[in-house]
Amino acid sequence: MKNSDKLLFVVGLLACVGGCVAYALLAPQNLKKNASAKSLNGAEVEAWSDASPEKGKFAWGTPALDLEAGWNYDLFSAPEISWDSKQKQYFAKELPPPPEEVFGLTLKSLSHPKFRLVINSYSAGTEPVPESTTPGRYAAVLNISDISGKRPVSRILNFGSQSMLPITLKDDTVNGVRTVRLVPEKPVTIEKTGAKLKEFRITQQMSASGFSKKYSAVVIDESGRAPREFVIGVEPILDKNRTEAVFTDGSTEWLYSETRVPGRKEIVREIASRESSSAPFKFVETGKEIRLGEDVFRIKGLDISAQEARIEKQSSVLDKKTKAPKTTERVLSPER
Repeated sequence: MKNSDKLLFVVGLLACVGGCVAYALLAPQNLKKNASAKSLNGAEVEAWSDASPEKGKFAWGTPALDLEAGWNYDLFSAPEISWDSKQKQYFAKELPPPPEEVFGLTLKSLSHPKFRLVINSYSAGTEPVPESTTPGRYAAVLNISDISGKRPVSRILNFGSQSMLPITLKDDTVNGVRTVRLVPEKPVTIEKTGAKLKEFRITQQMSASGFSKKYSAVVIDESGRAPREFVIGVEPILDKNRTEAVFTDGSTEWLYSETRVPGRKEIVREIASRESSSAPFKFVETGKEIRLGEDVFRIKGLDISAQEARIEKQSSVLDKKTKAPKTTERVLSPER
């Protein structure tokens, strides 16, 4: 063996012996014996005992409640949550949901409105064909009622009046149904209604009980943004092309309307308001936004069959994360 190899062997042997001596001096049993020299406080003793194998598994302490986020789960716990259908959010199951935010707007009603004109009565010297007085005029009077207010208001149309434009009378029978029509040369204004009479009809039909008679009239409604045509009778009819939703903030009522004009693609959206339920609505603006102070309520959708209105509220308060105006969406139904 070379001298260099002998030297390396001796160095290695000394290192091995030194390591064994160090381990013997610093063994865990020696540390445990020396630990008695240190006095532990009560909390340290309790934590050490809870974690000892004799006590079983280590128990995690209850995490502190985060009041802002609403969660109090640690990293390793399975979350227990529940769904609040009214607020459309998840909340910690063992905690009651936080108080519901005051939305600021409630839905009172959602419907197709009744058209405001009905036939109140009709009278003539002879029926179904009225007697002609002079060319283009007939001894007949039509009474149309405006039912938009609390009390119906009658409007009279005299087919024999000198102010009435010449009237054309048409008498046709098709499949046993006789229809007599009084057609003005031009639509006649129905006073203080925003509508005009285009045609009046008397329909007769034989039935098992005798002749049945029905009155109807074609009127042109000019009270909105665009003229619309209706066929009215003695009973109110629903305006299927118009949807109205009445909201309230507790003091003011807001009427939001969507009107489809036949033959056109666009929908006219309008907002009106009133301070009392006994007062008429007054037009505010065109659009679908109701502004209450610094909050903006946008009507996102109306569903008459489900009696629901989907509303988005944009608040003046900024979102903490996005720094943008805070938005909240609710589905409102009329309160019963």
